[in-house]
Amino acid sequence: KETRQEYAMKVIPKHCLNCSEMTPETFINSKNILMTIKHPFVSTFYHAFQTDASLILVSSYNKGRSLSHILHALKKQKLDIDIVLFYTVELISIVTYLHKHGIIEISNLVILF
Repeated sequence: KETRQEYAMKVIPKHCLNCSEMTPETFINSKNILMTIKHPFVSTFYHAFQTDASLILVSSYNKGRSLSHILHALKKQKLDIDIVLFYTVELISIVTYLHKHGIIEISNLVILF
């Protein structure tokens, strides 16, 4: 059945494992955490697989709505205070969810003013 739904794929070349922050263990941990997260402000995880050369994570695709996209937009223009407050509330919601499910410890987060 064709749905025309778009997906995001994070491809990690196997030769890069252990060369950066991504190790086989952190990849498996990331996959396991993504499998448990069910939150409206976090991309939905669908599948992980590997080829001879790469490890691949497949998730929902949210065009133009990722945190990195928003931060990149900040370099070009200042955001309106209402937009900043909206995204701040979304981030607090995500952090609260992750803490509630034992994924992060809030006491380890540092906010600089």
